[in-house]
Amino acid sequence: MEEIENILSEQAKRYPLMEPQDCVKLIYQNEFGAKHAAKNADYVMQQLQEEYESVQADAGMPLIEPIGNYRCRLNLARAKTILTAGEIGQWFLTDAKCAPGSLAEFMDKLKLFKKHWAEYGFNYTQDQVDEFLSWYRSHGYPSVHHSTLYKKTYDPHYRVMFQRDYQDLSSQASSLSTK
Repeated sequence: MEEIENILSEQAKRYPLMEPQDCVKLIYQNEFGAKHAAKNADYVMQQLQEEYESVQADAGMPLIEPIGNYRCRLNLARAKTILTAGEIGQWFLTDAKCAPGSLAEFMDKLKLFKKHWAEYGFNYTQDQVDEFLSWYRSHGYPSVHHSTLYKKTYDPHYRVMFQRDYQDLSSQASSLSTK
């Protein structure tokens, strides 16, 4: 559990306008990966291709952002400098199928978040946390999108993958950008 606490603390510093919804999304991705998003391969590839084309390539961005549990968010702007949309899509679909997760672990992480959110450095109230978690529970703990504020402020473009797929790629990307 210490790992998710460290990730949440880091996220609070990096993304100070995160809302409870964004934290729950992160916890969900940490535990379950992106299995929920990979049910229709053709749709996944089409959506990825459209997003990939809309993103400006940026070699200065980090390739991955670790989210714990051997998973990361692969930054599409950085990935676009070294990978095709097809390569990203194939890894994404493969990883998503291999991400079972544990409902019990997920629930433990949510309880930890509910109890310690302020210690991580987030800037909302207990009422906001309780209200979102109540809504979330009443809807059966679904995967959720980023909050409107998060999307507007941080413009996220990534895919959740197993981190092991990209550790070598990150060093390859560094050497490619220096050539």
